[in-house]
Amino acid sequence: MDRLVLELIDEAQYLLNDKGMEIIVETSPYDALAAEIPARIVIGNLTRNAFQHTWQGKVRITQVEGRVEITNDVLDEVESVQDFGWLGLQLSEQLCARLGWPLRGRREPGRHHASILLPGP
Repeated sequence: MDRLVLELIDEAQYLLNDKGMEIIVETSPYDALAAEIPARIVIGNLTRNAFQHTWQGKVRITQVEGRVEITNDVLDEVESVQDFGWLGLQLSEQLCARLGWPLRGRREPGRHHASILLPGP
């Protein structure tokens, strides 16, 4: 899991160009039993969304065992002009529902949060 998360963060780095934001990443070694392709799709969607819709502030990505949590700061005025709707979450929710993976997403003023729990040993 930790290697997958770090790889997906690296692949999404292009979305951070010219943005004044801080990325905080915490991972720990873990071998999940989840299928890699769906895990890559879901975690990749959530990571890209966080990077794409954060212009300043922080994105925090934490992976402990099979749980991955992503929290990002958003500008309220940007959200009011364009309702991003936490893009990709809907696709991720459908895929996770089919696979029985708990996925939670919530919006708070100025912040988005998503977490997923993938099956492990």
